[in-house]
Amino acid sequence: MKKLTLSLLTACTVAAPAFAGVTVVTSKEYKQPVVLPPPCFRDQELQLDLFYSYNDARPATNAYFRDGSGGGAGLTYFFARYFGFSVEGNWWNGTQNSSSRTERVRDGHRWVWSEERQEPVKKDKFKNRTRTTTDRSVAHQVTGNFVIRYPVELCNFCFAPYIFGGGGGLFDGDRVGFADVGAGVEWRATEHFGLFADWRWNFTGKAKNDIDTTRAGVRFVF
Repeated sequence: MKKLTLSLLTACTVAAPAFAGVTVVTSKEYKQPVVLPPPCFRDQELQLDLFYSYNDARPATNAYFRDGSGGGAGLTYFFARYFGFSVEGNWWNGTQNSSSRTERVRDGHRWVWSEERQEPVKKDKFKNRTRTTTDRSVAHQVTGNFVIRYPVELCNFCFAPYIFGGGGGLFDGDRVGFADVGAGVEWRATEHFGLFADWRWNFTGKAKNDIDTTRAGVRFVF
């Protein structure tokens, strides 16, 4: 018995240094928290647009609206990630106003007998002529649209194609209502700044000729 006890004590003494340098690993390891960058497109955001526009009247000849370059500003509010409402104003030198007046103009001459002079005398002939004057004035366009977008965020490259539709009015002394549909794309450089371009067709019905509008501008996001 004494020999067995002595043998166990000797074995423990020899084995103890072997376990002195072993690192104990627990089941719970610490992980560095991952900080995600802010999204390019938020679920709710307000946008301010400043843009250049080119307005192409269809048809352009013998029509009320004319081609012209212009510009404007707009506000868009996205109440959800994919859906929003926009309102904008666009101005360009694109309406044609015509006015007419009648005037008497010289139309050659004729010979008539003068009783006073007792001989033929030459007299001028006159006729009425209508003169038409065409002036161009600024078109004031106000539009409201429902917007559907699809944000895409690939690493640091963020863009969003979108479609929209709605209507509004054109005011320049005359009032013309219209409906519009269009599509575009936005590139978001930062969370608060982007560039955009879009195209739309404005339907005026039988009231006046139609207009297609191309816009390009900057977008500030709040």
